[in-house]
Amino acid sequence: RQDNYIGIDIDKCVVAGKTNTFATEIIDTVDSYTEFSPSEKGIHIIIKGSLPQSVLGTGRKNTKHGLEIYSYGRFFTFTGNRENSNDVYDRTDELAE
Repeated sequence: RQDNYIGIDIDKCVVAGKTNTFATEIIDTVDSYTEFSPSEKGIHIIIKGSLPQSVLGTGRKNTKHGLEIYSYGRFFTFTGNRENSNDVYDRTDELAE
């Protein structure tokens, strides 16, 4: 709980190897380690940071966009199938947006 790693999961946002507009905007905004999910239909982004104080519990979920953001209590299966070549960066300010 104290390691400051946050996982962003966006489901069903990849078609023919390309991310949709919503996912691309998030990828560009947080600009951190991003890889394709095991299904290759979604993406996982790993960042460092702190969720805003307004977020209670483990994180946040938006089913309309297939978006989940968690700071603890969940896990990702990593594929190594990277969408970009970024390292993991602190994005506390970007999370506040």
